[in-house]
Amino acid sequence: MVRTKAPVRPIVATLVVILAASGVGMGVYFMRFSGSPFVLPYQFFRTTFTIAPHFILQAPRPAPVFYHRATHDHYADAEVGAYLDARANRPPHGVIDKAKSYARFYVGPFLALPFVTLP
Repeated sequence: MVRTKAPVRPIVATLVVILAASGVGMGVYFMRFSGSPFVLPYQFFRTTFTIAPHFILQAPRPAPVFYHRATHDHYADAEVGAYLDARANRPPHGVIDKAKSYARFYVGPFLALPFVTLP
């Protein structure tokens, strides 16, 4: 039985067409969302609506105008508080509350029974 080699050119052409269509589609979506085909929506959101940067070595941005109390409480109070705690080299912001809520969610009353009866 003689095997023939599959032509590489049609495979490469198909991949190029698929990648080009995906790139154009994503560029159009980014353009409609942020005004630039090269600015991702999450990047636009972070630079427009948040104060605290991702990394503690970066300077905080000026506070934007918040139109809702809940967004102000989250981005201006909780997120900036966590950022300032990290800059001051304090323990992670709200780690005890997170541990309680994770234990309540993952272990819960039904899954706590095996741990109680284990000894």
